[in-house]
Amino acid sequence: MSFQVLQEFYASATHPQKLGLTREEATSYFLIWMEFPVLALTDETLVSVLELVRTYQISTGTRALSPPLCRWEILYTEDLNHGTPAGLDCVFDGGMLEEAGPNRAGFRDPGRLVGVAGSIPWSRKRRWHSELARACAALRQAPSDIAHHHLAAHEFESARPQLIRAAEKACMQHRFRQALRLIRQALDIWPANVEPDDRLRILREMARCAMNCRENPVARLAWEEILEMASDAERLVEAHRQLAALNLTEKSLDEAGRHLQIAATLAGNSLVASEAARCWLAYADYLANRLLVRKACEAEVEIVECFHKGAVCLTALARAFMM
Repeated sequence: MSFQVLQEFYASATHPQKLGLTREEATSYFLIWMEFPVLALTDETLVSVLELVRTYQISTGTRALSPPLCRWEILYTEDLNHGTPAGLDCVFDGGMLEEAGPNRAGFRDPGRLVGVAGSIPWSRKRRWHSELARACAALRQAPSDIAHHHLAAHEFESARPQLIRAAEKACMQHRFRQALRLIRQALDIWPANVEPDDRLRILREMARCAMNCRENPVARLAWEEILEMASDAERLVEAHRQLAALNLTEKSLDEAGRHLQIAATLAGNSLVASEAARCWLAYADYLANRLLVRKACEAEVEIVECFHKGAVCLTALARAFMM
């Protein structure tokens, strides 16, 4: 790019009626652009430039960037007077770019794009992605797009809430597989012991999405982590019951029974009578199906005890059977 372009940017950036940036903010942007090769207007090029200005009626800074004065592959400038012989026509006619839609262009040779992208330094890519993330947020673009740029910039604390927002939206729209992918991305960058309640909530959503996608192993991982993290009886009981259901699906009957028994015991000690009765009923049903009659009868005694303790009427018992 030309030094003239940088000068005009700095002047516009610090102008109170234009961008209104502070000098420090403008300088930070200025230094980023200075990492590109900068073409200065020297006495060696001035005469040629003035002649080209007279011929094509364009600015000296723009003309100084055009062939044959500058041999460039990537050009950053404000304007090339499209439609003139010195404008963007030369880029298209030379075979570098091709039209890709209204006001859009792309590299004719995809290999060149890959080569250009690969040559950009890693630290510079991170800074650009950081700027793109903020620009996308200001334009209210999709949370998944904002998260993509934050991730590429290694701004994980900023990426995580955007991934969660995108996952929640996908869940509401029943795009469970996409939601599952986004949730797993968020969990991968979630530091230990940070916002544990939110993590438990997201793990529960992960399990629900996984079950809807028939990804039982992923659902199992989510419920097992909930068992490790949760401290309240309600979450623990739910996790044990869900793991029991997964084990029954996989014909792991002994493990299913173990989880159902733990869930019933926890519910009996910590939850309301109706919930405790529901858990004991599930365990009794499991035992009866396995023809473990004596243990099933013992579980039924626990059911009756739950309702005696809570003074719950038969209507509540019927409700527990139905749910």
